[in-house]
Amino acid sequence: MQRPLFIVNPESAGGGAGRRWPTEVLPRLTARFPDARWVLTRAAGQAAALAARARAEGAGTVVAVGGDGTVHEVVNGLMGELLGQDCALLPASEGAAWGAEAVGPGASGLPVLGVLPIGTGCDLVKSLGIPRDLEGALDVLAAGRTVRADVCEITGVANAGGPLRRFSVNMCGCGLSGEVAAHVNAARWPRHGLLAFLIATLRGVVGYRPRAVTLSVDGGPPRATRLLALFVCNGEYCGGGMRPGLGARLDDGVLRVVEVGAMPLARILVNLRRLYSGKVEGVRGVLVHQARRIDVTPTDPALVDCDGEQPGRLPASYTIHPGALQLVAGSRLI
Repeated sequence: MQRPLFIVNPESAGGGAGRRWPTEVLPRLTARFPDARWVLTRAAGQAAALAARARAEGAGTVVAVGGDGTVHEVVNGLMGELLGQDCALLPASEGAAWGAEAVGPGASGLPVLGVLPIGTGCDLVKSLGIPRDLEGALDVLAAGRTVRADVCEITGVANAGGPLRRFSVNMCGCGLSGEVAAHVNAARWPRHGLLAFLIATLRGVVGYRPRAVTLSVDGGPPRATRLLALFVCNGEYCGGGMRPGLGARLDDGVLRVVEVGAMPLARILVNLRRLYSGKVEGVRGVLVHQARRIDVTPTDPALVDCDGEQPGRLPASYTIHPGALQLVAGSRLI
């Protein structure tokens, strides 16, 4: 991996990434990659604009340093979605100088994406086979093995009322999962990881009312249902360790769709552990299938979630773009 650009979110892991960066992470990183550049974000959304700038400059590899939210921003920037940021107001990068002519994009025409997990959840790296420890993750980056990963495009209505367009390489959905993401992002404590999502999920299942929606799969006829939650899975994990996407692959060209329909509270609580083991098939009221596109039209309002973020609401469409992005992966891809 030559001349990578590391986009660092110092607020990841409750500010832990910023504290670890200068004394622990940066020395080890530059020892492995002496020609690296790096830049620390200063505001939400900047990682997307920085990734877009790196793409325009012809960067060969961009590495997201942080958690799943940081990866989400970088993926969107590489795919051309700036999340409302102005590229003219971005911080400058540090490290080795390089010109656009010295590097080149990956086989997809975009920079290769690497991940250095210094967040709390870090669900995507589980599917990529990237270790959570720093040295192990740097070993994977240095090896430079890549996979052509699918990317899911989400369109809908933004929270502010305008059009929504996001890209995800891991997990998105709507319904209760959107409510959980909204609760986690608004909480003062805990704000990260498994505990935050578990508390928000337990709060949600007690008070959330299933939403009446209409689903259309791969352009097929609309089907009315009452939906508790919809998981649209490219990767297997979300929520700091939940595994609704068991069996999903990042490189198979399809989305694994898990529809959780209306069911009594007692059945939800009894089967909640199955969200963590991934063994949701066979639960009464749960439908698991594959799709390349799924359109969700609401009768009742419902929130949309994407990689732990809550950017909008229904109606929404989820569309797979096979092999759209090259990702650095471990030797064992789930």
